[in-house]
Amino acid sequence: MLKTFLKENRSWILLPAAVILLNLGTFWLYRMEMEPFIYGTVLSGVVCVLVIGLRFRKFVNGCRKREQVISSVKPDAPDVFGLNPEVFLGEEESRTERDYREMLRCLRNRALQQEQQFLEEREDMEDYYTKWVHQIKTPISVMRLALREEDTPENRRLLSELFQIEQYVEMVLHYIRLDSSGNDLMIQEYALDDLIRESIRKFSSLFINRNVRLEYRKVEGVRVTDKKYFACVLEQILSNAIKYTDTYVRIEADDRGRIRIEDDGPGIGASDIPRIFEKGYTGCNGRREMKSSGLGLYLCSRAAKKISVEIDVDSEPGRGTVFSLKLPEQIKILD
Repeated sequence: MLKTFLKENRSWILLPAAVILLNLGTFWLYRMEMEPFIYGTVLSGVVCVLVIGLRFRKFVNGCRKREQVISSVKPDAPDVFGLNPEVFLGEEESRTERDYREMLRCLRNRALQQEQQFLEEREDMEDYYTKWVHQIKTPISVMRLALREEDTPENRRLLSELFQIEQYVEMVLHYIRLDSSGNDLMIQEYALDDLIRESIRKFSSLFINRNVRLEYRKVEGVRVTDKKYFACVLEQILSNAIKYTDTYVRIEADDRGRIRIEDDGPGIGASDIPRIFEKGYTGCNGRREMKSSGLGLYLCSRAAKKISVEIDVDSEPGRGTVFSLKLPEQIKILD
């Protein structure tokens, strides 16, 4: 900081030195006594040191205040747009500082306006899609009832496709909830077996229609979680397992909140595994079979973070895939 100060205030340091040299030259040319020159130089030096010391102190205080501003406008800092420029910049001193203060004030006001506009547009979009999701469920329910009136292979196939449509509708609702500014978590204790069986029942028609064998044993124990977001995590992994498997899906769980979902599908390449939770990334299997939207596992990872669930993936091409979930004993709520 001292080096920066000396660089920015070199004129304040060089000017007294130049004056001293000028006086020295004057005294020498006129053959004047050096005692008054030395006395005046010492006094001038003391005054200059005091002035430069005060300027350095003011420079340090200004640097600290600007550092506060910089740290306050970082992405993870709270109340970014609530900053008041006068709090950090102190008293006005020069026209330059007044201009910078006014520019900062204008930028702050513009940021507040843009933030308010964004929040209003976001709220309108959330309201629209939430209403759309609930409205579209009505014709889906009507079609399901109509198809169940007669048990035929064609109707069973159509029911399976209708279930997929309903899953995509649920995906839209999850997407809206995850990006919502509100907190809709309902944290309470659930029996782990009940949570898993509820998701299994939801996919029972797919297991039957696709002739996929399910292997699962009852598990004891309870866990604290949010039922809705946990279902989003588990059901997306189950959906992928059923979609890509050839023979079976195996679910294993223990009373410590660890769940293992295994399938014998084509597996995931080593280069794809680090990116499967990225938004829009489909991987080799999704591109080859045109079955993936690249959103399912992205929403799955977002929901898992919301309820502090850890997800691990172990897979090799041709050897199937294993997703491991670890439910926490307590949930650290994330925004």
